Amino acid sequence: MLRDPVRLVRIEAARSLADVAPTSLAANDRAALEHAYAELLASEQSLADMPATQMNLANLAGRRGDSGAQEAGYRRAMAMDPYFAPAYLALASLLSSQHKNTDAEAMLRQGLKRLPNDGELHQSLGLLLAEEKRDAEGIAELRKASELMPAQARVLYNLGLLQQSRGQLYPAEEALAKARALGDREATYALALLYVREKRVDRALPLFEELVAANPGNAQLVQMRDQLRAASVHK
Repeated sequence: MLRDPVRLVRIEAARSLADVAPTSLAANDRAALEHAYAELLASEQSLADMPATQMNLANLAGRRGDSGAQEAGYRRAMAMDPYFAPAYLALASLLSSQHKNTDAEAMLRQGLKRLPNDGELHQSLGLLLAEEKRDAEGIAELRKASELMPAQARVLYNLGLLQQSRGQLYPAEEALAKARALGDREATYALALLYVREKRVDRALPLFEELVAANPGNAQLVQMRDQLRAASVHK
């Protein structure tokens, strides 16, 4: 595909292979990849005045291991449009992956100054704060994210786990139940464990029955279900 006579096919092949190290290829293939990649960059550069294009270029640079160009691309996107939330999210994620959590937090807060009602920015900040063991602040951010994105099960799941870790069991139950209602299977398991912790066998058992039905080969789930069945009989 890198040698296809159709330019668009070569470009898409280069996009799909952007994270392949050229040095891992034979000389002929390496030359074909570099040529197609140059065509890909040229096609993106034709729209370089758009923030989304700078994001694309930054992501391509990241896939090729050039974190400096990746960061520069995200910053160019933000400079073009200070209200472009994906750039703040992507740059914060990059900084966090480099163990620069202070810088990542500053980037997310900068985004929130301009976009205070962006749920994804609140979500990312909440997760970052939780990673930093700043649970109370993390809960506040995730709660705000859940208000802005009530249909996002994963936000509610993470909120519930963090609340549970802080001993806020009733709010945790509420958040996990909402996530479960939205189809998050991990929330079902977390909610079941919460009920076990509270010794609410009548609530925990139906959830473990459901989990075992969906995962009959999971010995741990089967064991938990059987223990709850026994506890229910002797209650």
